Amino acid sequence: MRDKLKTSLMRKKLYLFPLFVLVFFLFATTSCLNSDNNNEVAVDEVWKALNESRFAKVASDDSFNALSSQTGYGKVYWQKSTEITNVDQGNTVRISVEGRPEFTDTVVVRYEGWFFDKDEKKVIFDSTENPSLISTIKYRYGLASSTQPNYNKATFAVNPRTDGTYTGVYGVIEGWSTLLQDMKVGDERLVCIPQELAYGGTANTYTPNVTGAPTFTIVPAYTTLWFRVKLYEIIPMKPLNS
Repeated sequence: MRDKLKTSLMRKKLYLFPLFVLVFFLFATTSCLNSDNNNEVAVDEVWKALNESRFAKVASDDSFNALSSQTGYGKVYWQKSTEITNVDQGNTVRISVEGRPEFTDTVVVRYEGWFFDKDEKKVIFDSTENPSLISTIKYRYGLASSTQPNYNKATFAVNPRTDGTYTGVYGVIEGWSTLLQDMKVGDERLVCIPQELAYGGTANTYTPNVTGAPTFTIVPAYTTLWFRVKLYEIIPMKPLNS
């Protein structure tokens, strides 16, 4: 009887051992996957925290002026600037009573946008003034004759672009919309924009219009942005009395 009981117990142990190994393997595999996922999230969180701390430093600087966004999602901080020279005012079609662009207007500007990477290196991602990530990519794929944008003026709708529809005039991020509606023709400003009023948790990308070209990340998600903006002209998108 004892021999039968001993044999039965040994069989149960033999059956349970493979089951234990399988459970251990599944647990170990799951732990590794979770660890990888946590590392990916940690990288984003570190970058996000770094940019938020940089923006908080600007927000506490008395030399910057605050402007609240119309949605209430945040503020931009700006200073007067004099870097963009050789001003050609052009012919302003119409200016609002306050002399500033309205939400429904279009503006003609020159500008430069950049952010700082984790090593504090300035990365110019788009510009009418100097070579940038976008102008370099266009040159590489034969879409431009030079990396230099030749100081061309750009036209934007003041209202933020809320979808992917191209209507002939590019809309702007909310931080730009907030800033522009406080400017007058001839004004030039340096502005710091939090990620909430820029691209937020979605990276800004660019795909060259060339067969087989990859998509490039121009601005990572959760990035505090800097711009220098010069307002040249205000063009109405609607008649004055509409």
